[in-house]
Amino acid sequence: MFKRDISILIIIFLSLCIFPIFGDLTIDERGISIEYDENIVTHEIYLISIGVDKFEQNEHAQNYYPNLNYCVADAKSIYESFSSIEDENKLLLIDEYATMTNIMDGLNNIIAKMNRNDLLILYVATHGMFDENDYYFTPSDFDFTNFSYRGISSNWLIQELSFIVQNNSNNVVLFLDTCHSGAFGFDIRKSYNAETRSGLALVFSCSPLELSFEGLQYGGGHGLFSYAILEGLSGNADKNNNGNITFRELFDYAYLKVKELSNDRQNPVFIGAMENSVIIKRLNNGGTSFNNR
Repeated sequence: MFKRDISILIIIFLSLCIFPIFGDLTIDERGISIEYDENIVTHEIYLISIGVDKFEQNEHAQNYYPNLNYCVADAKSIYESFSSIEDENKLLLIDEYATMTNIMDGLNNIIAKMNRNDLLILYVATHGMFDENDYYFTPSDFDFTNFSYRGISSNWLIQELSFIVQNNSNNVVLFLDTCHSGAFGFDIRKSYNAETRSGLALVFSCSPLELSFEGLQYGGGHGLFSYAILEGLSGNADKNNNGNITFRELFDYAYLKVKELSNDRQNPVFIGAMENSVIIKRLNNGGTSFNNR
């Protein structure tokens, strides 16, 4: 009896002193549900959009990893869809400019500009591949015979992005439109800063064993996942018509769209700990063959 009384006192104390900082609290038979009153508003949004169709590779590698067709179009369209972001706060890297060095330098330069509670959107469309120890996405100067050389490692990138979540209190979203992108590594322990409610979200175009399709049938030439994201950003993802597209609204829209248009052959994946209510974008008004990546 004594232990039960102590437990009740602890629950009352927590509900009165701790949970109100988050919002409305409800308790049911399956646990505690916390409802936030408003969307999380970010101060500034920063964007890096990367797309690679053509690679500096030898003829042997070309037979296994051919050039792509619409990654550059994806990156350009994503960049243009965020026209409200100041030019100095966004970066477009395509084809020969999307080298490993330029990607790393560009990421570091953008991070250096960011302040507390700012949002970074990193969008990547290119080839993706994994070995026994890591997953890589491919810059234009990627070495297809040695993945760890001139490849953007998931382990390295997650470490960089998790650092700014924990230390700079930034929200970060990585969109990866590559084959097998769901195999991207992740450490949930470092993905969320409870004090500032900032987190890292990874949105992958497909599950680890799936391919990411591209084709003319998707908006005149896009990757299927990128096409769905672009449609969502145009306003289709604003489910409650309040003029704001939240992270969760955008992912839910793209997930269903990709599943539908691929006949369940491609299924986007979300992992991470960024809160659903983070605003990704504010709106001004409130029969072709498949290729793969």
